[in-house]
Amino acid sequence: MNCSLDKKSLPAAFLIGLFLTLAMPAIHPSWRLVYFAPCLIFSIYQNSLPTTLWLAIACGMIIDLFSSYSSLGIHATAYCAAIFLLYPRKKHIFADSLTTLPVMTYLFSALASLFTALVLHLLDLEDLFSWPWAGTDLLLFPLADALYAFTLFIFPALLFGKRIPRGSDYFLNK
Repeated sequence: MNCSLDKKSLPAAFLIGLFLTLAMPAIHPSWRLVYFAPCLIFSIYQNSLPTTLWLAIACGMIIDLFSSYSSLGIHATAYCAAIFLLYPRKKHIFADSLTTLPVMTYLFSALASLFTALVLHLLDLEDLFSWPWAGTDLLLFPLADALYAFTLFIFPALLFGKRIPRGSDYFLNK
């Protein structure tokens, strides 16, 4: 499959996510995007659930290492919970390849934010639940994550004329 979601996309998405996770706090510290989201969405569509969960743990632990929270594993737990909810729905959410990655990235980002806030609340570390938090962390930043996924992974394929997959091209088991 010669497209923006081929097997080469997963390592590239991980490296881009790692670079942006490390570089963006120095450039623009107020941006709280989930740079690993496209990588995890690629993994949902290309790997088994256990493999995807292990990748979610790894990505979450990288975020946790650079987090200001004293408890290690908050983001890893949130990422795993979001993946666990999204993975079974991969065959039911959108067959149009132009929207699959941005929409799934939006859903992952919003769920990860929700689970992060829930874990922080349950551990009595922080109570984030408020209307301003919902507006930014459940709407605005997930939209920015979806735009980031589209801009880096879908738009270049459109720009350079690569074949964009349709429907069942996304799925490992045909």
